[in-house]
Amino acid sequence: MTLLHPDKKSDRLNTLRQTLVYMTRQSDSRAVLIKSVIVAGAAVLFTVPYLKYLTEIVIRTQNSGNQFQFESLFLSQLFLLFIACFLSALAGFSFSQRLELPGFGDWAKFARSFWNLLALGLTMVALSYFLFDRHFIQVAPQIYPKDLLYLLAMPLKRAFTDEIILRLGLVTINVMLFKSKPFGVIAVSVLFPFLSVKHFQFIGVAADFNYLFIISILLSLATHLIAGYLFIVRGLLYSMMFNFVLGLKFIVIAYQS
Repeated sequence: MTLLHPDKKSDRLNTLRQTLVYMTRQSDSRAVLIKSVIVAGAAVLFTVPYLKYLTEIVIRTQNSGNQFQFESLFLSQLFLLFIACFLSALAGFSFSQRLELPGFGDWAKFARSFWNLLALGLTMVALSYFLFDRHFIQVAPQIYPKDLLYLLAMPLKRAFTDEIILRLGLVTINVMLFKSKPFGVIAVSVLFPFLSVKHFQFIGVAADFNYLFIISILLSLATHLIAGYLFIVRGLLYSMMFNFVLGLKFIVIAYQS
């Protein structure tokens, strides 16, 4: 085994430090790293029940009860999720000041907007339930489990994991690429609804071009546009709150069905 010369190791570490300092510019690079690790860790923790349930669905779909296969798939998904959340947080915390994005936002203003965000989120929950979920639960009841831990974790998963990756990470990167905040939001909002095809296939539902599929895309598009707007105008706290309320619909549906 060839070991790196101490000088080469030092050069590589210096290069990494300089790259991080350049990325963060006006931010404290060490603080950015620490915040990114903490945020990614929290996101993974809140997503454990959701990933565990999805992994079980995959194993059952494959008609395999192999415990080793389940654990390998589950742990690999957790690892990949941590990397995705860490890189997203790193990008968001590094570039937010340079791109004049509000970051987390102002806590005082957020507190004053709490009830408005709650009303907005509940309106979307109602629309989603009456237009989509009450019909889709008949087609795919497996994505509406009544497991208490899953139901409690789902709003937190949506608030932390989804917002860190989609808003803090991808919207920030797209704002930098397009040199435009609206285009950064639109790019992410248009891309992800069409991943509904993959989601439908993943849970074993045919992605036919029918009412449920079209409504799924339209609701997803509206959700991402609203969350993206809240993020670039007000801050991540606002989009997190909005998505947290949307996650409460799984609790409502579980006890309505």
